[in-house]
Amino acid sequence: MRPYLLIFLALASCARKPVEQDAVTLFIVPTRAAASDPRPDQVNEPVPEPAPDPPAEPAGPVVPVENQEKNVPPDAASAEEGARLLFEAIKKDDPALAEEFFFPAAAFDLVKNMDDASNYHRKLETYYEEDVHAEHGRYFGVKAMEFDSFELGGCTWKEPLTQGNKLPYWSCRNSRIIVRTGTKKFDYRIRALINWGSKWYVIHLGPIRS
Repeated sequence: MRPYLLIFLALASCARKPVEQDAVTLFIVPTRAAASDPRPDQVNEPVPEPAPDPPAEPAGPVVPVENQEKNVPPDAASAEEGARLLFEAIKKDDPALAEEFFFPAAAFDLVKNMDDASNYHRKLETYYEEDVHAEHGRYFGVKAMEFDSFELGGCTWKEPLTQGNKLPYWSCRNSRIIVRTGTKKFDYRIRALINWGSKWYVIHLGPIRS
């Protein structure tokens, strides 16, 4: 090759500028699928459905079936449990010990057919307390007496709208709390028990006041 041709090629090579890389064409944008793919430690767990709301509590006491339709009187077991409490209240001259054996106010409001049943219920509670104090003084040596047994009195079914009532119930008269001291036995009378559901409650311990 001729010398002048080699010189020309060398000069042409030095004058040539390097081709610049377009930065934009080199930037690789991830595909949409790749960007949304979770890492193995970020796999979404299924979201559990929220638990249903618990049922709402009834606004007041529900009328039990025993106070809707006539059937056999409730078992006397609850009356005997209450009678034991009542005797302890009489023995210790403390009506508070037998509060739970008195007919509950909320049920009384449903049973009674009157404008102000709660006021009458408070009167009956006062009479109940007075009667406990009176029974405490009935027998000398009451503090030494022990519970012996209980006898449920004669029971009758009271229909609605009788004796000023809206709801029916069983009423038992002259039930007996039998107590003893040594070999001697005595009794305390409960003038009237009435039922609410399967349980018995005192409504009149002593004489019935109007």
